Amino acid sequence: AYSMCWTPTDWLIIASTDFEFASPERIALMSAGGEAVGVQLEEHVMVSGIRVFADGAEVWSLRHDPERGLDHAFVMGAAPDWVQPMIERLRAQLAAEGGEDSEVDFVFDAPIEAGATLCGYRHDEPFAGEDEFPDFTELKLSEQAQHQRWLERTPTPRQFWAGLFRLFFR
Repeated sequence: AYSMCWTPTDWLIIASTDFEFASPERIALMSAGGEAVGVQLEEHVMVSGIRVFADGAEVWSLRHDPERGLDHAFVMGAAPDWVQPMIERLRAQLAAEGGEDSEVDFVFDAPIEAGATLCGYRHDEPFAGEDEFPDFTELKLSEQAQHQRWLERTPTPRQFWAGLFRLFFR
């Protein structure tokens, strides 16, 4: 599912339930002639990330993966000066709550906070100065796009029979 809204600072937000929607390739395409920010978060496993592209090239990124430790925050590229102090503040909160034994993964918020700092949108808060969450407009694929997607996902007869064979004769 996809939806969109505009922020008060004129950023177009496209929200998706697909974690891979904000892939480097897609963000690069969206940044042609400008800037695009892709934020990913999966609250079930507490993985988060942000990628910032300008004119098709990645400028910087920040990833958090708790499998590498609750304090994990990996920055690549030329991140703004405010990114590292933000990460250190979240790490300090984590340490104050027990570090690796903490029940709260504070550093998970680093990419999300970075996205909110850049474009004014955070998935779990209203826009600054607003009382209610933004109104999103649902985006739907055209019939032609739905048909194309169906064709791409429909196996050829050879793929179908090979899959069926693997299923029954493992």
